[in-house]
Amino acid sequence: MQVLITVIIVVAIFFMIRSLSKTFRNRRRQPNYKKHLVPKQLNLQRDVILRDAESRLQAGLPKHFVKQLKGRMLEKYPRMSEAEFDWKFFELKRYFMMTAIMKSVPMYSDSVDDIWHEMLMFTREYQEFGETFIGSSIHHAPHSSTASSPNPGERAWFEWVYSQLFTVSPYTGAIWKSFFRHPLDITRIEELLLMSEESLVKSLFNQRTVEQYPEIRSVVHLLIAKAKRQISGAEHNTAYDEARPSRGNADFMPYMAGAMMFHSYQNDNGFEEHMQQYSLEDEKKKDTANTGDSSGYICNGWDENCTDNGSHDSSSDSGGGGGDSGSTSSCSSSSCSSCGGGGD
Repeated sequence: MQVLITVIIVVAIFFMIRSLSKTFRNRRRQPNYKKHLVPKQLNLQRDVILRDAESRLQAGLPKHFVKQLKGRMLEKYPRMSEAEFDWKFFELKRYFMMTAIMKSVPMYSDSVDDIWHEMLMFTREYQEFGETFIGSSIHHAPHSSTASSPNPGERAWFEWVYSQLFTVSPYTGAIWKSFFRHPLDITRIEELLLMSEESLVKSLFNQRTVEQYPEIRSVVHLLIAKAKRQISGAEHNTAYDEARPSRGNADFMPYMAGAMMFHSYQNDNGFEEHMQQYSLEDEKKKDTANTGDSSGYICNGWDENCTDNGSHDSSSDSGGGGGDSGSTSSCSSSSCSSCGGGGD
């Protein structure tokens, strides 16, 4: 009996130490959100003209509402810094912009979803925000135990659209997790290639906002045209030969998204290797002549495996940061039942 008790105590201590070690690692690997200032605007790609929509979004989030929301979040998650909240709220606003464009947008960040949940507690203010922004409330689907299994193809579609709309931030990967890890579904590619614009709007985009707001309609047509052009290029070429922008250039995310589209269409077994090649091509450190060590990386904002100080690391959106502590959201890096969208 004494031996059994001893074994139980040893096992309990082992799991306690492992849990504390994981917590410590996650704290250490959290990005330094104070290092960069949050942009005042959403930093849209230069060919994405959504000034009116962005103005409506900002108008629907008056300072007193954001201040109350921020106070509630910092009180609920004491380890969350103001800078961390600001950056994650910034990404939530980007997410809301996506819901104005897309028919349905899965939520891929627990901590961004936490802020969204807290916004819902301000019933009147949240309703007014949606009415100001797109003329109706932005629905948040509650988690269901019957939620579908993770869908990497849907995650890839999220990444492709995000990359066409926004420039990368220093914390994009830390908050949303790494981009360009999964190919698009071949079914989605066939839809984009073969369906008419009108049919694609009904199938994939927010038809109500497209009909109501000219700038959203223009951007949707731009996205459809880009997708069709990229797939057509994959049809007629054996290699992805787009000119490669330098890292840090606003065109680099769309370039990577185009590569993702190309190799998704090619449907070969080397997708991950191809994407890694494009990503790492200029990430090798330039100061390795003396050491011969080329294993270092320059941090990129869309990869969760980098911290923002340039070291190759394993930052996680689900650990260490106050906004993630105690989260009850059931989102994962590849699928989530919380989805936003204006509907049909």
